[in-house]
Amino acid sequence: MKVVHLNTNLNITSAPYQLHRALLQNGIDSNLLVFNACDLEKAESPKHDLLYKLKRRAAAKKRDSIMQGYNQNPDMYFTALPYGMDVSKHSLIISSDVVMIHWVCGDYLSVEGIGKLLE
Repeated sequence: MKVVHLNTNLNITSAPYQLHRALLQNGIDSNLLVFNACDLEKAESPKHDLLYKLKRRAAAKKRDSIMQGYNQNPDMYFTALPYGMDVSKHSLIISSDVVMIHWVCGDYLSVEGIGKLLE
């Protein structure tokens, strides 16, 4: 069985990384597809093209202006932006039997992007 974990950020104390390590220790082929690059074992980051970076920057400014009136931690948005990356054709996704979606809200995957994973 091959498993891939999708997450925005990871470090060695993150729950998805701990699950990944436990799967590896039990003989399951586990990989990480992390939005923000990291140097953890079997972790890859999808390519962020220029158009995606521009959309992300514009949407972040709009989101920040909308959220200004709310008393929230500015680093913790629980909203799905109307766009995101399409990772459905990434080699780790195609070759996996199980796709574990952990923390991908914000601007990693959109609702549409998650739908493409189901296809």
